[in-house]
Amino acid sequence: MRFYIDNKKMKPDELIANEIMKNLKEALEEVTGSKGAAKAIANKIGKNLGVMLAEKNKFRTMKEAISFLEKNGLMTVNNLKTGEEIEVVAKNTVESVPGSDLPLCWFIGGILSGIAEKLESETYLARELKCPEVGESACRFIIERIRI
Repeated sequence: MRFYIDNKKMKPDELIANEIMKNLKEALEEVTGSKGAAKAIANKIGKNLGVMLAEKNKFRTMKEAISFLEKNGLMTVNNLKTGEEIEVVAKNTVESVPGSDLPLCWFIGGILSGIAEKLESETYLARELKCPEVGESACRFIIERIRI
């Protein structure tokens, strides 16, 4: 069985995850009164989850981690480039919320940076440069090492 949201076909578990993320973001914005604070909280939750997933699953590479995220329905990755910075191009992220006016994959960005931090033992930040919710064909994340 599949459901549709704005002509996007979804399995029941994808629909539930999508609705959870949508409601979480709305609640964070309402409680904090700020999209910036809501973004920071969602990103931090994702980062903590990314570190935990990397520890628990003993990922050795970002490619292994991405494969895990895909198998568990968090995203579909079209392209992965690793090196000094990591680039992930993905579609169908769990955070897709039709009709938004800004990039929304704060939680997924946190997961990606948390995994990178655990793999590299350095501090990383994921930035979403493109998002389907603002008319792009896919999400594009750059995960960069933060030099302190």
